[in-house]
Amino acid sequence: MRLFIKKIISSMGKTTIIVLNNPEDAIALSDYMIILDNGNILQSGPSLELYNNPKNPQIMEITSPMGLNKLKVNIEKSSVKPYNLKTDLEDGDYYMYFRPNDITIDKKGIKAKVLTSGFYNSTQHFAECELESGEKVKLLLPLENKDSVLFVPGDPRYF
Repeated sequence: MRLFIKKIISSMGKTTIIVLNNPEDAIALSDYMIILDNGNILQSGPSLELYNNPKNPQIMEITSPMGLNKLKVNIEKSSVKPYNLKTDLEDGDYYMYFRPNDITIDKKGIKAKVLTSGFYNSTQHFAECELESGEKVKLLLPLENKDSVLFVPGDPRYF
């Protein structure tokens, strides 16, 4: 349906304004987005730019249909502790945010135990997991990762 609507809009050759509250629809249908909160513009720009470069956690959450994971981290000498990731940010305390669907399975990754999960599609399940620190995250995992997984966030953001 999204493709059909986008085709109709494109064929008109006119600027069209659509108000949507579903981030997947908004990103799929639009070339440009303006994200509002109580009448205030939070961020505007090309749709994929907002998805790939949110300027704050609220924008990242709005453009994340599966939700968002938030972990407290400390950055020291380019190392994200306690997760052994690398970054070029200044030393200090941050929250690391990442999308459940933006992870890579990696033998050197963060260990997570699957607590509960539900079928997502023929190759993946959506799982609530617990890290060794006791923190909980939601991950979109391959079906073969039923009990535990080692993963690396694909493009974490630090705020």
